[in-house]
Amino acid sequence: MHQGKPPLRLVSSAAQPVWSEAERLAALDSYHVLDTPPEPAFDDIAKIAAHVCAAPIAAVNFIAEHRQWFKSEIGLGVRQTPLDVSICARAILQRGLFVVPDTTLDPRFNCNPLVTGEPHLRFYAGALLETNDGLPLGTLCVLDHKPRPGGLTPEQAFTLEALARQVMTELELRRALARQARLEQEARDREDHYRHVVELNPQVTWTADAQGNILDFSQRWLDLTGLTRGEALGGGWTHVPHPEDLPRMVEAWTASIATGEPYDVEHRIRLADGAYRWMHSRAYARRDRTGSVVRWYGATEDVHERKLGEQHQRLLVHELNHRVKNTLATVQSLAAQSFRGADDPRSAREQFEARLLALSRAHNVLTRENWESADLHTIITDVITPFCGDGPQMQADGPSIPLPPNMALALAMALHELCTNACQHGALSTPEGAVAIAWTRTFNEPPHLVLSWRERGGPSAHPPGQRGFGTRLLERAIRHELGGEVRLSFEVEGATCLIDVPMPHCQDLCILPA
Repeated sequence: MHQGKPPLRLVSSAAQPVWSEAERLAALDSYHVLDTPPEPAFDDIAKIAAHVCAAPIAAVNFIAEHRQWFKSEIGLGVRQTPLDVSICARAILQRGLFVVPDTTLDPRFNCNPLVTGEPHLRFYAGALLETNDGLPLGTLCVLDHKPRPGGLTPEQAFTLEALARQVMTELELRRALARQARLEQEARDREDHYRHVVELNPQVTWTADAQGNILDFSQRWLDLTGLTRGEALGGGWTHVPHPEDLPRMVEAWTASIATGEPYDVEHRIRLADGAYRWMHSRAYARRDRTGSVVRWYGATEDVHERKLGEQHQRLLVHELNHRVKNTLATVQSLAAQSFRGADDPRSAREQFEARLLALSRAHNVLTRENWESADLHTIITDVITPFCGDGPQMQADGPSIPLPPNMALALAMALHELCTNACQHGALSTPEGAVAIAWTRTFNEPPHLVLSWRERGGPSAHPPGQRGFGTRLLERAIRHELGGEVRLSFEVEGATCLIDVPMPHCQDLCILPA
C-alpha cells in the first residue's frame, strides 16, 4: 500500500519534553508487547473505551519503527497498519488528549486513504500511552465513521485518559513480573552454580533405619557442619539445625517414621564457621515385600539464595502495600480538607490538584531512587520551580541531605503550602517580593534538620483570622508525622517559618557538597 511513499519519520516537537526516536523505541521494546497475542485485560479496556465514548471503533495501539500495531482492536479487523496512514503516529507527537472532530476538514488527514476510502474514518480521539519518563509508546483511541463537531464530553475524555493510564499500569505490572522471574532465575542459576562448582557432590546424601536413626552421612555433610561421623550419626544431627527450626523438623521426621510418608522440610543448619544456611531436606522410604519400611534414603540441598530471594520479595510486597495505604490516606485527607466547607468549588478543586501535583513530584524523586531516600535539595527545587521557574524571587541554600521517604513527602507538602500562601498573600504576590530558604543539619544527638523560610519585599504579614487547612496541613506534616516543631511568625517585613525535625536514628545520613 502506497509503496512509493517514504515511511513517516517521528520526531519530538518543541512543545513536549525532548526525546529521541531511538529512546522511544527502546522503551517500547522493554515492555516486550509487540506481536503478542490478544489478551482479555487489554480487550476489556478497548471495549470499555468504545462503550463509554459510544464509538464503533477502539484500539490499544503502539507505534513501532515501521508500523502501527494493535494489541487490541474493535471494529478494525486488522492487527497493524503502515505508519503513513496512521493518525496515532501524529497523536504521539503532542501531549494530552488528541482529538480530530472531522478528519475531512483537517489538512493533515483529509487525504488519508482511511479517510477517503474504507473504513471512512471521520472522527478520532486518542489518549497517550506514556511511560513515567514521558516517552510516548502509542495511544488508546476511539474512532467513528461520523464527524463529531463537539468532540468528547468531559466525562468521556476523563475516562479515555484514565483507561490509557490503566494500559500503562498493566504493562508496568507485566514488566515487573518478568523482571522478578528473571531475578528468580538468576538466583536459581547461582544456586545451581554453587551446587555444581563449589560442592563435589551437589547434594548431601544420608540414610536412616526404619526407626529414624541416622546410619550414614556423605562426607559433604561432615565438611559443611564440622561434625565428625561419630558425632553426626544416630541423633547427633539434632545439634546442627537452627533452634527455631528443630521442633518442626523433629515433628515432621516423627510423623514420617510413623506413617511411612515422605519427609520434606526446609530448614537452616549451622555451618562449621558458625553461619546459618537454608537447606531443603527430603527422604523417602524403601519397603520390603510386605510393605514394611526397612530403610530411609534422604538428600539435603542448599536453597539459601532462593530463600533470601523469597524473603526479599515478601518484604517488597509488604513495603509496597504500606506505601499505597499511606498514599491513599494522604490523598483522602487532602480531598476531605480541600473541599470541606469550600465556598468556591473551582478554587477548591484547583488547590486540591496543586497539592496532588506536589505530592506527585515528591513521589517522582523517590521513584528515581527506588524509594530508598530522596535528596532534600532536589525535593525543594521540584517544589518551588512551578512557583518561580528559574527566576530570582526564590533562593534555596543548603547541603544535599538524603531523607527517608516519609520525611521527604511531609516536607514537600509543607513547602508547597508555604509557596501557595506566599503567592496568594505574601512575598510572591508582588514582583518585588523574595523568599529565602535555608537549611542545615545539626550534629547533636539525635541530629536535627533545621529549615528556615523567610519572606521579604512583599506586603506586610498579618496573622490569619482563623487557621486554614494550609496551616493545619503544615502542622500535621511537621508535628504529627515527623515529631518536629514548626514556628510561624508574621512580621512587617514578611512571614517567616522555622521547621525543626529530628533525623532518623537508623539512617546513615551523609552530607554531600551543595
